[in-house]
Amino acid sequence: MSLDAHERGLLHAMQLVALSEEIAQLRAAVAKAVARATKRRNAIEGDIDRVKEVEAMRMHGSMMLAHLREIPRGAAHFTYEHESGDEAARTLVTLDPAKSPRENADAFFTRARKIETGARIAKERLVATDTELARLRAILARLDTTQTHDEIDALVIEARKLKVPVAAPEPAGVATSAKKKKLTRVPYRRFETNNARIILVGKGAADNDELTLHHARPQDLWLHARDVTGAHVVVPLQKGETCPSELLVDAATLAAHFSDVRGEDLVEVQYTHKRFVRKPKGSPKGAVEVTREKVLAVRLEKARLERLLAAETLT
Repeated sequence: MSLDAHERGLLHAMQLVALSEEIAQLRAAVAKAVARATKRRNAIEGDIDRVKEVEAMRMHGSMMLAHLREIPRGAAHFTYEHESGDEAARTLVTLDPAKSPRENADAFFTRARKIETGARIAKERLVATDTELARLRAILARLDTTQTHDEIDALVIEARKLKVPVAAPEPAGVATSAKKKKLTRVPYRRFETNNARIILVGKGAADNDELTLHHARPQDLWLHARDVTGAHVVVPLQKGETCPSELLVDAATLAAHFSDVRGEDLVEVQYTHKRFVRKPKGSPKGAVEVTREKVLAVRLEKARLERLLAAETLT
């Protein structure tokens, strides 16, 4: 039965309303993603800006080494003179009284190296974030000229590639059948990152051993919150592959979250390839020895953590 002109007009109007609602929903979701990425970009720029502290830290360490005999053990401060332009200046340095003067000096050099390492990683993250922002803004621009459901569907696909939380319809019965499906227990949680990369997080001490010793491969990246109890985290990598900076920070964020220092603003996370992790004979569950470790001071980004936790998938 064919529709008359009035019915066709009514149907067309309903389709336009539905299209308008879809565009509005996608625009709101992408706009939120832009805001999150912009906030992340500002934080990354802050990490890069910390490189300005490196010269001063090395100066503190060098001056302390030059005056070790003059600094009493347990000192809380150290003052030294130096040239600043055409004038002499005095700088007051706060020390850790529990450490020896040499240990305090070494700590300044160590902190300087960590900041430089973090800045290199941050620069890579900045490039990736700028690329993400450009793609998100391109979607917003195309929404201004979208006129068909096919066009909006294409933009939804593009947005989902960028992990924008846009609802996608599921075939009837899928959710119900998935809930009824019996799952085989695995020793780890599984998280999917922005670029469809996988991060595995041990569920407990015994599960940490199982994940690290029996599931992780030699080339995979292994992470753990430094000097505290926490989950083993594994990032599957191809042989010879270097872990992308954003993926590294995602994994470090999960390592920090699933540890005893959960909630801290800044957490040191050790990382290395699994081949440099071994289980000493007779050691407690979850205890391992690590060689050739690197350390990343990861700053908690609430939006990043929320995205990762929301991206946990069935294992």
